[in-house]
Amino acid sequence: MSNNLLQSEVSRLKRAQRINVQDLTHISAWLVALAQAKGVALDQATLEIFRRRGWQPTKRQAGVPRL
Repeated sequence: MSNNLLQSEVSRLKRAQRINVQDLTHISAWLVALAQAKGVALDQATLEIFRRRGWQPTKRQAGVPRL
């Protein structure tokens, strides 16, 4: 492959990755909002994914029912 084709492919992959991250961020926010609205706690695996990504949801954001 030529250098231009490689650069084009790298740009395409970076763009796709950026779109995927935006989509996943949107879905994550929706998931937290839904869990909070329904009063359902997020499972530990989901909370761990959020923590690994640097987002520390509070108990309320994590969907723990309010008392």
